[in-house]
Formats: sequence, C-alpha cells, structure tokens
Amino acid sequence: GGWTVIQRRGQYGNRVFHFYRNWTEYANGFGNPSDEYWIGNQALHYLTSSDEKMAL
Repeated sequence: GGWTVIQRRGQYGNRVFHFYRNWTEYANGFGNPSDEYWIGNQALHYLTSSDEKMAL
C-alpha cells in the first residue's frame, strides 16, 4: 500500500486564489503533489468507482 494524494493545500508560495479554477481544470487536475494539488475529478472517479471495496 501507499498513499494517494487527492488534494493538498497549504502555504507553498502559491497565490491565495490557487484553487479558483474553471471546471475543465478541476476535471483534469492541477498543481504538483508536493505543493498545492488537486488530483482531478476524472482520476478521482476512476479511483472510487471500482467494484472492489475496502473495509476500514
């Protein structure tokens, strides 16, 4: 296992409005996983629409 970074926010020198994006950018993802980041709605859908389930 490992971690999948879905979203990361913080003070990384990006502008205050770094997450003010249009729908296409949210669909495709943006940023850098080591800084501020959004994985993208399409990738998130792929990761969460599997028939395989994990019990916590």
